[in-house]
Amino acid sequence: MINYELTERGNFTEQDFGEKINEALLSVSKNLKQQKLSFKKVRHTYNQGYTINNEEFCGTYITIQISNKERNLGDVNCFLDNKKKFVEISSSATSIHQTQKENFN
Repeated sequence: MINYELTERGNFTEQDFGEKINEALLSVSKNLKQQKLSFKKVRHTYNQGYTINNEEFCGTYITIQISNKERNLGDVNCFLDNKKKFVEISSSATSIHQTQKENFN
């Protein structure tokens, strides 16, 4: 699943959030079938406003850039609201989908 998406409601800890991020990175890595991927946290914002389906949240927003030797392949965007009741993690599909196409050709 290259276009990774996870949206969950529940009671989460910072550790749960970290584990969900790791699961997303593993999933994207397996699907890209690259040997040498690197991950770099390029954004970590606290008290970030976030809206989904007309519902507003405030919380931690993290962007992790995925790249190989040649180029940036895409990002994984991660959000945990301050009340720790909502998590959303998704990949930036444009770069990652382009790479998937190139790998199959």
